[in-house]
This record gives sequence, structure tokens and C-alpha cells, in this order.
Amino acid sequence: MADETVAGAEWRFPFSVRYVEDPIVFKEAFQSPVSDILPALVHAFAQEGFDPDWVEPDRQVVGLTRFTMERRHGTRPMSAFLDCGLTKTGRSLANDARIIAGIVSQVVETGPHQCTVLVRFEAYAQPSGASSGRAQNCTTTGELEQAIFLRLRFR
Repeated sequence: MADETVAGAEWRFPFSVRYVEDPIVFKEAFQSPVSDILPALVHAFAQEGFDPDWVEPDRQVVGLTRFTMERRHGTRPMSAFLDCGLTKTGRSLANDARIIAGIVSQVVETGPHQCTVLVRFEAYAQPSGASSGRAQNCTTTGELEQAIFLRLRFR
């Protein structure tokens, strides 16, 4: 696969062999062929509330390249999924700011009826109101990626 990037919010999603070694990419192996996992991955995104705007079967890529979130994802506070630092008053910025994010996944065939799913979730927080200030990069906690893997395991 050629070294390529796809624009996201304030970042670029890399897709290359080096992507597999990226420390902020979560990965999990599955005993299923790519042809089974890819549609299940689209469904897992939907179950998590994401309508992918990027589905590329030839490259086995599924993603939502730019979206916003505020305060909660499902029933959980955003701080369960992201660490964006603290507001001026010491509260979690992830819970008090507008989150601009992207999530992209790629399925890599690793053998007959085997594949690895890679998920990269990136975001930044744009403070508003009493917590206003400059945008802050966020770090994933891995919870959202694990939720997608869980949905794939129990499909």
C-alpha cells in the first residue's frame, strides 16, 4: 500500500505499513476473513452512533473523518473516552468543551480467515463559555476503540 494520508479535522490520518506500528492505533486480531469483518465494522460504527462518511472496501477502510461531540457519548461523559486536560476551574475539558474528532479503522488481512482491525480515534477540544481558551489536543483513553472491538467480537 502506498504511503497516503487522508485529511481529518486538524490532523491527517496516515495509511501505510508504518500505520500498524503507530502507538495511538489500537488493534485486535480476529479469526474471520476481511470480507466478514468489514461489513461488521460498518455496523459496529453505527451501533456506537457513528455514520461513516468514508467506506472504502478496496482498502478495507471505514471512518468518520470529522464530527463533533459534546459532554457525553451515549450515557458516559466524554472524559471516559478522552483526556483533553483541565479547564481553568479544574474540571475535565473533555466534559466541558466542544470536541472535534475523527475515527478511522482499517482491516488488514493477516492470514487465511484471519485479520487485524486497527482503530485510530483523534480529537481536540474547543473550549467555550467560562472555560474558553485555545483548542487543546486530546488523548484517547482507548475506551471507544475497545467498544468497537467488543461489538465486533459479539456480532
